[in-house]
Amino acid sequence: MLKQLWLIRHNHPIRLRWDILIIIMSVFISYTTPFDVAFKPAAFDDAPMRIINHTIDFAFLLDVLLSFRTTYQNKRTGDEVISSKKIA
Repeated sequence: MLKQLWLIRHNHPIRLRWDILIIIMSVFISYTTPFDVAFKPAAFDDAPMRIINHTIDFAFLLDVLLSFRTTYQNKRTGDEVISSKKIA
């Protein structure tokens, strides 16, 4: 079996922590976005909030890219899929 370079195992502790961070960011966005759209608070236009929002946007983009490099478990066989072509 060839070792695939730059693959992240789906059950690696770092990947699991990353997923938890993405969930926390998603909850934050799900609360702040409707509030921002409905009330347009001035605090949301300040630099700290813009930095937080841009950081979260970048994290979401990075998560999409990492998804193409993360292995997954085949539901029928239970084997871990490590082929880059099958992952993408």
